[in-house]
Amino acid sequence: GGNPEYLAKQKAKDKTPEEIEKIAGFWSHLGLAGFRPAQRTLEVAILLIYLCLLAILPMVLALSVNEHRALTRRLVRRANTDPLSGLPNRNAFETQMRLALRDPANVPLALAYVDLDNLKLVNDTASHLVGDALIRAIADGLRAQMRSGDVLGHLGGDEFVVLLHNVTPTIARERAHALLHAIENSRHGLGDEQYGTTASIGLVPFQPEQVEFAEVLSQADAACFSANTSSKCLTSAVATRPPPNFTLPSVASRSINTYAACTAATLMLAIPILKFGL
Repeated sequence: GGNPEYLAKQKAKDKTPEEIEKIAGFWSHLGLAGFRPAQRTLEVAILLIYLCLLAILPMVLALSVNEHRALTRRLVRRANTDPLSGLPNRNAFETQMRLALRDPANVPLALAYVDLDNLKLVNDTASHLVGDALIRAIADGLRAQMRSGDVLGHLGGDEFVVLLHNVTPTIARERAHALLHAIENSRHGLGDEQYGTTASIGLVPFQPEQVEFAEVLSQADAACFSANTSSKCLTSAVATRPPPNFTLPSVASRSINTYAACTAATLMLAIPILKFGL
């Protein structure tokens, strides 16, 4: 039979220079130049394991990177999303609005500050679970009113904000009334009871290059407070260049219309909606 090692050496001696050069080139491409070809079974097994590791390692690294990126995206989304309504939170809304303020198209905008009138009553007389469900229903109703370029956010609790894109003051007022109707039509049913609420909106139309985010948000908040304390309806504060020291009296003096006729309808609507089992 002969010695196996002796026979292997003899076969190697019988190879032509071209064959030896091909073998050397093959090992060089594998990054194994300078290593002699594996001949024993153990050496072949070790080589196969090494090659498998070389093939698997890039895939493992790619999966790890993808998982890290997915985790980062989830964390960013969680940090920018209100967990109750699923809408952008205050920080995310502020970021999107600042981008809109720097939009080179410079289209007219309007900020609607929405305050739910009776959410505390719902929480106190029904439960916070019902109040949370009502907030989710209202968020869905407001989301259905959004158009291209609009931004809807939930500041927390009973406060929402809407950036209306490419609207004149008249159209902005009409859109704000549509938001009010969407809120009034939002319901949460529990057994035989139906829960809902009304809202007050402060509306500030503006041109992007003429305001800062904090300034226009303060104006809309003040206008909403004026609407809430006067007629529970829509108060619209319109200023082509809002003054830097904007105060509540300024909102009242610049209000276009408080729609006092809405007061009776709002109160009448609230009575049948807010039915709580005692």
